[in-house]
Amino acid sequence: MIKGKVIFLPAIWLVLFSCAGLLTAQTPVTYPNNSATVYGLVTVDWANCQTGDAVAAFVGTECRAAAEVTMNGGVAYVALLVNLASAGETVSFKVYDYTADTIYPVLETHNLNFGQVIGSPTPVPINGVSSVALDAPVVSNTLSEGSVILGWEAVAGAGEYHIYRSLDPYGTYSQIGTTTALQYTDTAVFDQAFYYVKAVTNLAASRN
Repeated sequence: MIKGKVIFLPAIWLVLFSCAGLLTAQTPVTYPNNSATVYGLVTVDWANCQTGDAVAAFVGTECRAAAEVTMNGGVAYVALLVNLASAGETVSFKVYDYTADTIYPVLETHNLNFGQVIGSPTPVPINGVSSVALDAPVVSNTLSEGSVILGWEAVAGAGEYHIYRSLDPYGTYSQIGTTTALQYTDTAVFDQAFYYVKAVTNLAASRN
């Protein structure tokens, strides 16, 4: 530490350090080519991101761009200058949630070319996801002493199961529970109730 001296880094270096360091532990790799530009509207599970959140772009596992979001009217936007090694590379994205200290992958990818600009004038959605639904399991149910016991076979790739219930088969189903087991007991018994179970794989990853 240098006593009596404060060093201010340029804003761009602070952005690259905070974002790329949190997401990939490295600054983006650069190539002597004309970068592609991506303007995006940033969300996590379609909820607006907040100040301090960030986005990074990747080709494979190599980080090619990183930037913190900017807020405008409660909406998060990002501008990424994506370094390309060759034309037509497939670029993926990850969103870092500063508050939750969690990284969310983005399912959509873009094939980018030198000098290409996407998301102008309308920003492209960059939506981080916490989970993805898999094939629905076949559910059986058993009545037992004032409760309903639901059971199902394991679904390949599932990290957990979300249980939904409705009193009307054509009505709105509300989530009543989450479990990693292959069984769920509902103690709220009605004259009739309808259930379904959603198998999901968890994609969000804590940075720690």
